[in-house]
Order: sequence, then C-alpha cells, then structure tokens
Amino acid sequence: MKNNKKRKIEIRLRNKQDLNIWVDGGSLGAPGPSVSAYIFQNGQGTIISKNYVYLGIVSSNIAEYLAISNALNNAEAFLHRNINVFSDCLSVVNHINSENPEKPVYFLELHRRVKLMVKKFFNINFYHISRNHPLIQKCHNLCRACIRNLRISKVWPYFV
Repeated sequence: MKNNKKRKIEIRLRNKQDLNIWVDGGSLGAPGPSVSAYIFQNGQGTIISKNYVYLGIVSSNIAEYLAISNALNNAEAFLHRNINVFSDCLSVVNHINSENPEKPVYFLELHRRVKLMVKKFFNINFYHISRNHPLIQKCHNLCRACIRNLRISKVWPYFV
C-alpha cells in the first residue's frame, strides 16, 4: 500500500502541467513566534518561486495551515492545470482532505478558508511527505532564515 502511494506521488511530480507546492511552518514554543515558508516547483522540476513570512504567535500546526493558505493565495498567479501541495504535517493534511472535520475547533476557520481557495483551481491534491524530503528541507531552511532575520531585527530582543 505504501509503495503504491509513493509511486503515485512520483508520477505526479513528473507531470509537466503540474505546479508542485512544498510548504513548512513552525513555531518556537506552543504557541510561540511562528514562521511559514513555501516553494513552487513547475513540472520540469525548476523552482519558480519561494517565500517565507513571520506569522506572529501561533502553534506549529496553525503555522503549517497558514503556510498552505499563503501558498495557495500566491499560486493564483501561476497558470497550471494541476496543483500538488506537499506538507510534512500529517494532521493538517488529513484535516484538509476530510470533507467535514469537526475537531479541533481552532482549525475549522482555517479549513473553511482553504476549501474556498481550493475552488479556484482546476485540480488540487494535498499530500503528506517525509520531512526528510529535500524540498521540505529547503522550506525548513527558509523558515530558519526568517527566524534569524527576526532576531537580527530585534523583534525578539530577549533571544539575542
């Protein structure tokens, strides 16, 4: 079963009409200062866009959800037939993929917002992927760069 899922993901990655979105979000604490990042990759494997953003004080799961939301907002500028979103947070991916989630309550508004954004695209899929994947690692490094920039700018003077 697991190999079949992995094979489907590999086929998706080779489709030239696809836009592959890799996301990561995290926080220092629960909740704590949080950041998110995304990378856009076209079907040929070229990175066409990347970005990171400071989110404020939220939990790591909300940071992951907001990473997906921010990426989808920016994906509207790219004309691709299929969109594949890859995240290393299984709970968020499962929550997005469920039709009528009931819990946790603080995810429901984020779920509603993402589902509204999904309607703007022809075909979109959400996948859980290992945090050891190279592009998830790049997203993680973008998040770390955002944290470093915030420390340098004295947003968190108590961390310096």
